[in-house]
Formats: sequence, structure tokens, C-alpha cells
Amino acid sequence: MEEVYTVSSLTEEIRKGLERRFPYVWVRGEATNLSVASSGHIYFSLKDGSSQLQCVWFSGKHKNASRNFDPLTGEVFDSPAVPLAEQLRNGLEILASGAIGVYAARGQYQLLVDYARPAGAGLLALEFEKRKAKLAGLGYFAPERKRPLPREPRRIALVTSARGAAIHDFMELASVRGLGSNIRLFNVPVQGKEAPEKIARAIALAGNQDWAQVIVVIRGGGSMEDLWAFNEEAVAEAIYNSPVPVLAGIGHEVDISLADMTADLRAATPSHAAQLLWSPRAELWQKLDELTADLARSASARLETLTYALAQKSRMLSILTPLRKINESLNKISDSRRGLLMAAKRAVRARQEKLAFMDKRFRMARNPAREISDGEEALAAFVDMMKKAREERIVVAGNKLLNLESGLKNRISAVMNRIETKLDRASSCLKALNPRKPFKLGYALLSVDGHRVRSIDDCAIGDKVTGELIDGKLIMTADAKEKESEG
Repeated sequence: MEEVYTVSSLTEEIRKGLERRFPYVWVRGEATNLSVASSGHIYFSLKDGSSQLQCVWFSGKHKNASRNFDPLTGEVFDSPAVPLAEQLRNGLEILASGAIGVYAARGQYQLLVDYARPAGAGLLALEFEKRKAKLAGLGYFAPERKRPLPREPRRIALVTSARGAAIHDFMELASVRGLGSNIRLFNVPVQGKEAPEKIARAIALAGNQDWAQVIVVIRGGGSMEDLWAFNEEAVAEAIYNSPVPVLAGIGHEVDISLADMTADLRAATPSHAAQLLWSPRAELWQKLDELTADLARSASARLETLTYALAQKSRMLSILTPLRKINESLNKISDSRRGLLMAAKRAVRARQEKLAFMDKRFRMARNPAREISDGEEALAAFVDMMKKAREERIVVAGNKLLNLESGLKNRISAVMNRIETKLDRASSCLKALNPRKPFKLGYALLSVDGHRVRSIDDCAIGDKVTGELIDGKLIMTADAKEKESEG
């Protein structure tokens, strides 16, 4: 019969066999089930697509690790590096080394970690966080430095690869949005060692040409390694120093690069970048139609209001103007003149009729020839007398009419002079009472919270005092109060 092992003895044999077979190994995997004990020991698992390995990293191992150089590569750091033990988190891909041992209490084998460092995407993720913290400290991501993009820009500097899918998506949307734009392509590689320098140089060149209204930096999706060119500090620095607003659309919606974070505005995708720049053309036409209709309605309403106001002012002017009284007086003069002329004509016509009647009686009389002759002489004399009387009445009436006209003009002139004198006096009073006149002499009106300050008792130390001057306002703080003595 074969030997029968106890649980402990079998576990010990397995431990010895594993330690002889795997005295020191390197294992790569994704950290999971991370737990830090109060003793400082770190417990976690390394996993890949189908398996897990239990790991323990004792505090004596990770706390005594050097911060000044990498024992694996021999790289010496300018400043002490942050240990991986302080950055370790679930999901981070790491490269760990140590011996395989057996934890007898549970009968499971585990890796006794001696050294660990980020690996692959995990290393890039840590480097990304390191650069992100550095650039954030320099103010690259500060919201207050972000500039708004111009509305419906007409001149676009496009920094991307001419052979990528991103430019195709961007240009396809650009052809059906906005009002038509000039797009100047800066063809650069978006992946590889030369990409960061060329991207940064293209952004700087586009900004210094003093042509573009906005710079657009786009790239299609990919892995973190594929997009790494847009996490280089040179690209972020070029965006930060650009005199022109920058719109970045790197990768897919879940991909966020340092270029995206530094840009004035981030687009989720290259297509989204075009949507942020331009509105759909049909929407713009509809908005134009609405604005045209609103403008026509506003102009019509404004014209109607002005026409009504003009009619009201014209009526008031016709009632209050001195010319109205002058015209009424002139009409009275004209009526008086016509009345005098008609009265004179009636008087002359009556005298002529009376003369004709008397002449007829003289002619019908049967007196001797001398009497007839005397009568004719008398008649002629009477006619002459009547003519002279008529002419004298006409002259008197004319003179009276002229005197009336002259008097009326004098009265009108006096009325106008009195009106002008009243207007001048009222204008002088208004100028003297103008509340802003003292401003020209250097005086100011002070107020605190909208209340006028007439005495130092109306203001407290530390109050914000508004001083109104002739050309604007001053905002001051009351630091001290000094009251003049009476007398």
C-alpha cells in the first residue's frame, strides 16, 4: 500500500516541490480583489482571460523598495518616484516577481511578491495620470482659460491625417452643415514616434498664420497606445499656447486624451466636432426665414407706432404754435379790409344813384335856360363835391385799414417777444436747476446701496460707496470717517 499523507504533510511536500520548481518567477496580469491589511501587507490576485493567481506583498518588501531607481531597468530618477504600492488599484496591469509558496492554512499556492511595476496599458495609465496631474497644476485644464468657439466659423485649420477615416467623417458632415467654409488641411501622422512633434508643429503653424478662426484636431478611435501621441506634453503645450481656439475630437466618446482636456472644447468623435462647429443647413434656412418674418413684423409695428406719434405731435403743434394766432389775426385783417372796401363801394354807388336821380329831375324841369344853366352848374359842382367826398372817404378808410394792419403786426410782434422772453427765462431756469451741472465743477453724488449719502453718518466703515461723476461711476470702500468741527 502506498504511503498515506496527512493534509499537513502533503501540503508541505507540495510547498517544497513548488519552491524547488519555481524559486523565482515573473508573472504578468491584471490586479483584482485588492485588499490592504492594517499591518501594511497587500493582498490581491493577478488574473488573465481564464485564471487567477493569489498574491501577497508584505509590507517589509514594498516599504523598503527604492524610490530613486528602477531595479529592473537600472533607470535613475531625477526625483523620487511614487511606489507602485501606493498606486496599485483593481484593473491595473502589472508585472510582478517573487517566489511561489503555499499558504498551508488554506492549502493554496500564492506568489510572494518581491517587486512589481506597471506593465503595458497599466504603465501608460500611470504615466497618463502623472502627466495629467502635472498639466493640471500648470493650469492647462482650468475652465476660466477656455475660450468659446466662433459661431458658424468660415475658416477652419484641420490638423489630422489625410488618409484616416476621421477626415472623411468630418468632411462629409461639413458638406451639409453651416453656410460654407474654407478648410485648410495640415496633414500630419496621428500615430508613431514622429507624430507628437509634427502635430504640435502643425498646431503652432496654424495659430501663427493669423487666418483660421478655429483649429480642429481630430483622430479616429484606437487603443491607448494608438492614441498616445495626443497624450504627449508637446501637443498639450501647443494647444495651450495657441492664439486661436482649439476644438479636439480624439478617438471615440470613451477616449479622453490630454489634448482633449487642454483644448477649449472637446468633441466626443470627429463627427461630433463638425456638429459642434456648424448647425444643419436646413435649420439655418428655417432660422433665417423666422428672423426675416420677425423683422418684417417688427418694422411694420415700429412704423405704425412712429406714424401715430407723428400724427399726435402734428396735431399738438398745430394747436399750440404761435403761427396759429398769427394766421387768425391775418384772417381778421383780411376780412376787415374786404368789409371796408365793400362799404366804400356801396356808399359811392348810393351817391352815384342819387346824383343820377337829381340830374334826371333837373333835366325834366321847365325852367328858363338860365335856370337850367345854373342848375347844370350846381349839379356839376355837386358832382365834384361828391367825388371829392368819395375820394376822401376812401383815403380815410385806407388809412384806417393800414393803421389796423400796423397795430396788429405790432401786437403780434409783442406777443412773440413775450413768448421768446418766457422761453429764455424757462431755459435759464432749467439749466440752473440741472442736477448734473455741479458734476462739471468736480462734485459727485455718493450713495450706499442705492441711498444718497448726505452725511458721514449715512455711511459705515467698510461700506461700498458709489460715486456718480459726469462721465461715469466710481466704486469705493469707506476706510475712515472724519467729521468737520462746527464753525
